[in-house]
Amino acid sequence: MKAYALILLFWAAVFHGTLAQTPAPLQITRFAVAGIDDGRIDQKTRTISLTLPAGFSATTLVPTITTTPNVQQISMVSGQPFELSIQEPITIQLSGGTAKTSYRLYIRGTLQPDLSDLLRVTISEGTQFVTIPMKGNSTLPTASDAKPSFITIRNTVTGETHQSPVIDHKNPYLWYLPCDLVSGVYEATLTTQGQTFTVSRQVVVTAGKPFLYSPGYFWKATSCRTDLTTTPGSPFVLKGRNFEAKADYRLELKNDFQSVTLPGTFADEQTLTFQIPATLATGTYQLQAFARNKPIPSAKETGGNERPQLIVGDYGGQAGIESVGDGAFKESATFRPGDAISFSCLGFGAGGAVKLVHAGASYLTPEGTLKSQLPSMTYRTLCRLPDTLPQGTYEVYVVKNGKQSARYRQKITIQ
Repeated sequence: MKAYALILLFWAAVFHGTLAQTPAPLQITRFAVAGIDDGRIDQKTRTISLTLPAGFSATTLVPTITTTPNVQQISMVSGQPFELSIQEPITIQLSGGTAKTSYRLYIRGTLQPDLSDLLRVTISEGTQFVTIPMKGNSTLPTASDAKPSFITIRNTVTGETHQSPVIDHKNPYLWYLPCDLVSGVYEATLTTQGQTFTVSRQVVVTAGKPFLYSPGYFWKATSCRTDLTTTPGSPFVLKGRNFEAKADYRLELKNDFQSVTLPGTFADEQTLTFQIPATLATGTYQLQAFARNKPIPSAKETGGNERPQLIVGDYGGQAGIESVGDGAFKESATFRPGDAISFSCLGFGAGGAVKLVHAGASYLTPEGTLKSQLPSMTYRTLCRLPDTLPQGTYEVYVVKNGKQSARYRQKITIQ
């Protein structure tokens, strides 16, 4: 019995020693400022949220900070003023013995639109966004906040409104200029943290030089994209900016086999229409539009003009092959029977099989395997070539659900 009691005492001592070796966490238990509701403390995320009242104008705060007794040092001292941060959270460091930790202090409050001169925006090649600087004591909300920020602008003549999300929440706010915005004068409001403010400045939009939208451009709105696919005998709509009603327009289409020039019709400031001849052969064409006999540039992306391509096909308007590569998706023009062949298709959907045409004979691979999806509805698919293929040069197509893409712009060689 005595031995059993000794064992119990031993384990009780061990358990008590283990508890004694586990230090209590370093914590801030209260964060307060006179005249302001106490900061909300989240001990799990170690964050403190302090909301300033409307009209608060001080640039410094004097905090009252309460901590657990084991906190020996703290980087923000209770009773001593500190400057407000309206950009980033303030880090408060705590230490006690060998233990260290930190809290992030987020200060939120009322934002006031900056009273500035009229904001004049020229929508020309490369215009992507505008800024509205703000003033007021607050940490600006982040894009992950439950209540996102956005700008609403209203045309003062037509009453038409557009809404754009804020894409950078540092001061000044940065937001996309709606790509389908017509010239005019606009009033702006900012909605942030669940509050809406009228921006004193007006947005004055004027037209610049004409340019074309193209796939992959910075603006992603559907209304601002040109669907660069069409079929013989169909109208083709080209989207862009700053088109003039009195200008003469034409469209040149070229590939390795033919070229054609089509007259254009002005529809509105952002739209030109062209009629594709019914006799135009299917295929991929380099596209160049002209206004007043001068080339219309494509919208700038990553520093240079894109040369958009128009895919003309007889497969219900579906797009064609963008690239052909090997099993590692590297561009390739030479293959052996049995090799893996990859292709990317724009707008043709996922999957499909490769059809090869040579000397009047056609060869079809088994259905491919989807490997990845890229922006702008481009899919990468992997197929396996037949084990027996005659040597020679082949035209390349993609077949899916009974539809065939336009011929790939280059031919491949089977060795």
